Amino acid sequence: MRNKKLVYSLYLIILNSLGIITLVLLYIEYLDLMILGYNTYEGAGVWLSVVLLRMCASLGCAIYLFRRWFKQGELHVKNVSFLFGIVFLLFIYIKAFEIVRTLAFFLVDSNTRLILSKIYLFLALLILLPLLYLSIDILLKNRMLHKDKKYLSKVRAAFVLFFFSLETLIIIFGPNLGIISILFAIFTLFTLITVVYIFFYSWKYKYIKEIHPLIIGIGFLIVLLNQITWILILLYTESYYYVAFGESIDTIGFIIIFIGFLKKFNVE
Repeated sequence: MRNKKLVYSLYLIILNSLGIITLVLLYIEYLDLMILGYNTYEGAGVWLSVVLLRMCASLGCAIYLFRRWFKQGELHVKNVSFLFGIVFLLFIYIKAFEIVRTLAFFLVDSNTRLILSKIYLFLALLILLPLLYLSIDILLKNRMLHKDKKYLSKVRAAFVLFFFSLETLIIIFGPNLGIISILFAIFTLFTLITVVYIFFYSWKYKYIKEIHPLIIGIGFLIVLLNQITWILILLYTESYYYVAFGESIDTIGFIIIFIGFLKKFNVE
């Protein structure tokens, strides 16, 4: 068990080191444009402050969840603490990349803009995969109780692989940012609706006991409603003040989700 913990620890250290190095190189490459964008766009300072706050909060959540996972007797990658630890960790990287993309977006040529947007959407896809995996896992275990574990694993893997492949093809071969963004928004909303349903379902039928599914479901419901509102607002304005407001609401949702991990569900 100790060797297994060491292996997982090394994986996390190596992958995070590569991620940090990549971000440092990216920031060095776009630093001048980022500074120019920051000084040019109204409300950029407010937006950046909110994003940095969310990154710090996500880092704290990720550390807590990974420590909680490592303290367990047996380590399983499909464990709720591990999956959400990955979500919070990936969220830090996507926000760090979003800072570059957003501040430099209107200062680069259209091809670079499209490439940066595709990378951003691919990172967002990676965040959605653990959520989709967990939702499918809970649903299959309750709907297909007569099936063996190997069969359920194959079905679960097939679902996740199908959605990942489909969205990856859309991101890579999408002809323009508008079409890609619309299709990805549909996939994101579908995933969040599924996650909200699964956690309320788990609360109703007392499926998950080590966390509080109702609180987590409420947090994801806030995130879902905010995403819908955010999409509608961005159709009329791209003001950084409105974007910062949306980020703030998302932060509240994530805090509620994290509180759900701190409280165990009383099944009595």
